[in-house]
Amino acid sequence: MAAHRFVAVVGSRELPSLWASHVAAVVGFFVGRGWGIGSGGARGADQFALQAVVAAGAEACRRSVVFRSGACSVTPGGVLGAFVARGGRVVPGSWAGRAALLGRSRRLAQASAGVVAFLWGPSRGSVFTVRCAVRAGKPAAVVLAGGGAALPSFSGGHWAACSLGGVAAFRWVPERNAPEVDGDEPRRTALHRIFVVPDGEPVQAPARSLMAEVERANERELPRLGARLYCLQRGGMSAIATAEWRRIWRAYAARRRSRAA
Repeated sequence: MAAHRFVAVVGSRELPSLWASHVAAVVGFFVGRGWGIGSGGARGADQFALQAVVAAGAEACRRSVVFRSGACSVTPGGVLGAFVARGGRVVPGSWAGRAALLGRSRRLAQASAGVVAFLWGPSRGSVFTVRCAVRAGKPAAVVLAGGGAALPSFSGGHWAACSLGGVAAFRWVPERNAPEVDGDEPRRTALHRIFVVPDGEPVQAPARSLMAEVERANERELPRLGARLYCLQRGGMSAIATAEWRRIWRAYAARRRSRAA
């Protein structure tokens, strides 16, 4: 498979471990359709993505890549070591300090076919990676995990609700000939509309995706999920009608009652 056929799955270093299953769902969504996964190798979301790739097996590792901010050191027995042992590629950096982190994020975005970022709090590094992808004319999507995370403010387009592997997200929809895009109009790719898989199969609608999250949430996950649902509804997730929100909240209340019984 061509080296460029990977999707960068990145995000906040502070992303709680409860979100590891959501990151794994997005990774599985792309791996199951023949895509590799790109990661920055940091803790948090990047680490969860790498763990999911390793769990998916050697073929997924061979299609995937980790971009490091500095020299590459692989610890035997660690998840990065397991990734390399299964054929995964590691691309070292050559900078130091903040320049190293920004350079790593820029190279990862430019080499990828698209970017999915899990945002928790400000997530400045992840937002920078998404911006790099948007400016390169590549598809980008964000998942608002919590911690006060908000949709990044970019010019030249807007965010639209979507779903990736059953995880509610927002994809960037650029305006035609938007000034945000660097250079000439980009070549259309299989991931240009990132909420559609390469063979054109549509993913779950956002309302159905949120309902699925409610139905599989455990007792520990329910409070955070409730807060996230509130933020999404208040944030104007326009793809979900008022009646659908009512059904989601009824299902959420029923789930809480059943888990408390």
